[in-house]
Amino acid sequence: MASGDAEFGITFVSELLPNKGLIVAGTFPDEIQLPTIYAVAIATASPNKEGAQALLGMLAGAEGHAALMNIGLEPIASTN
Repeated sequence: MASGDAEFGITFVSELLPNKGLIVAGTFPDEIQLPTIYAVAIATASPNKEGAQALLGMLAGAEGHAALMNIGLEPIASTN
């Protein structure tokens, strides 16, 4: 769309935000949204469980929430 090949498009906000030259005109109403839910897990055989836990801790904190929101995603919620 930014190249001018299309006049409008419909996709995830997170797919639009990184593209220069696009303006997000709006989103569909909440009542018709079908959110995409991403799950996060650490493999039991992970060679770096501490690193994985640190990454998840960062994503669950203020810095991670800000980074996710900056790219059009909602912050993660802990299920613990």
